[in-house]
Amino acid sequence: MFSRLILRRFSSQPIPSQIKDIIEKKPINEYITVNGWVKALRRMKKIKFLDLDDGSTSQKLQVLLPSSFDLSRLSYHSGVTVTGTIKESSHPKQEIELHADKIQSHGSWSGDVSYPFAIRQSVPMDYVRQFQHVRSRTNTFSSILRLRAQTRACLTEHYARTGFLQVDTPILTSNECEGGGATFSLQTEEGKKNKEALFFGKDVFLSVSGQMHLEALANGLSSVYTFNPAFRAEESLGRRHLAEFWMVEAEEAFVEGEAGLEHLLDRVEALVRDTIHNVLERGGEDIKLMFKQNTATEGILREALSKPFARITFAEALQRLSSAPKSQSSRGGDDDEKDSNASIKQDSDVRESERRSSDVVVADDSNSDLRREDELLLTELLNGPVFVTHWPAHGRPFYMARSLDHPDKVLCADLLLPGVGEVAGGSVREQNPLALQQRLPRTQNLNWYLQLRQWGSVPTAGYGLGFERLLLFLLGANTVKDVIPFPRWPKHCEH
Repeated sequence: MFSRLILRRFSSQPIPSQIKDIIEKKPINEYITVNGWVKALRRMKKIKFLDLDDGSTSQKLQVLLPSSFDLSRLSYHSGVTVTGTIKESSHPKQEIELHADKIQSHGSWSGDVSYPFAIRQSVPMDYVRQFQHVRSRTNTFSSILRLRAQTRACLTEHYARTGFLQVDTPILTSNECEGGGATFSLQTEEGKKNKEALFFGKDVFLSVSGQMHLEALANGLSSVYTFNPAFRAEESLGRRHLAEFWMVEAEEAFVEGEAGLEHLLDRVEALVRDTIHNVLERGGEDIKLMFKQNTATEGILREALSKPFARITFAEALQRLSSAPKSQSSRGGDDDEKDSNASIKQDSDVRESERRSSDVVVADDSNSDLRREDELLLTELLNGPVFVTHWPAHGRPFYMARSLDHPDKVLCADLLLPGVGEVAGGSVREQNPLALQQRLPRTQNLNWYLQLRQWGSVPTAGYGLGFERLLLFLLGANTVKDVIPFPRWPKHCEH
């Protein structure tokens, strides 16, 4: 009796359809209910038109209503529930339309003139970024968020297909991993008043990387990955930097030596290539919108898929940079700018600074690193993605294994992508407990990490890939601040 009552109660309400499904399936003559927001409103003598958007697709569903319907309470982005029949459309740019016989409005609209967006108004992303709490209502940013979700799904699909197990590494940690010092420390309200009242009894940080925990888990599960937020307290305003961002990190057991490094590069390349290919195939109208706004992006992506990624050593990279024509400049430049307290102007200033970089100042082996303009120039010289391997040991993290043939080099690699620079980095891990003990940072208690080597572990290798930086490459966006829902960077954490 009770089950029949429940069935009657809920069966009387039709299940709302998603606009994406309606447009794909074209259920002609079906009576449906759909929820959404008004994106356009047009009034004729005998009929009224609404363009309806529910966030499931970049395409809009046209709704026809009799002129007798009172739409005085509706305006741009009013929420409505519409019920009616799907009919074939006579309009050349759309195949179907919804002939409504019932419309219900939700919420209220104050008519506030300060609302930042208007119907059919095109505004720059720098402006939209000021209103993070409502920018998902814009066509471009809603497409970016759908593509972000699609990209994440493609990454997850790749790992499942290649036998990697998803695990969750902690957000709170007592280790700094790379020891760079750019970490956020955690403190309770009580701890602010009493330094002896540390919640964990020690200093604890927001995680910069899940790598060490992945190494521990790989020694029981073989191949693991995590998709977690990471946090860096770097005073950078560059287009590639955020204080809170997302990392894809993977670790694989029984991988060592020079052959292990090549295997690691194969893994990273396969992941990136598969993801790009699948997003191109499945991105639909959203990826078309990105390519329309950034006309060079599709060609760059297709070119990247057309051939294997280049692989050169750090020493070879320096040679290529040294022999590059003096007049050849990268598109990058130093993307770290001082805060001008003008959030709209900030990123455009950075890009202008990048465009003014006209002379190549080549990195040298003494600092064991590449500047961003060097990274971008290498991708131009090699016309596509580049792995730079075998970096000088000084300046590299303590956990990287040394090359047996060249002990002053480590078995590591960075992946550089055109227009972005470094997107991923990885290494074969140091397996010798004595060598590792000598390099461990004195400021951190990493006995547990050392015990992984002492208690019967096997060689591992792994990498981390910056998710927002990959999205920069995929979407041709100008800054990582425009490919994440609520970006956090120095002096900006308002929502």
